[in-house]
Amino acid sequence: MVETADWLSYCLREISKHVERVDLLDELDNLRRRITYGIREELLDLVKVKGIGRIRARMLYKHGIKTLDDLANIPVNKLAEIDKIGSTIADNIKSELRKVR
Repeated sequence: MVETADWLSYCLREISKHVERVDLLDELDNLRRRITYGIREELLDLVKVKGIGRIRARMLYKHGIKTLDDLANIPVNKLAEIDKIGSTIADNIKSELRKVR
């Protein structure tokens, strides 16, 4: 079902280009990411970072880290204390965050 939904949203995006509805492109890109990751809209910002999927994004969100700015401002040691992250992943997330921003 995920594959079909992704394909349909991709097709809709391509159709939007052809009928000159460029105003829909960003929204359809977000829809595709939501379908792919299985997330709600509030987690879209966090899953941009390599190493953060839907589970880690939800854990971060529950700890008050809702944006990339919040993620940039939290110290690595505090990030490592969050469940499902740990010190190695926290270091990787911080280095990947620099690439995204």
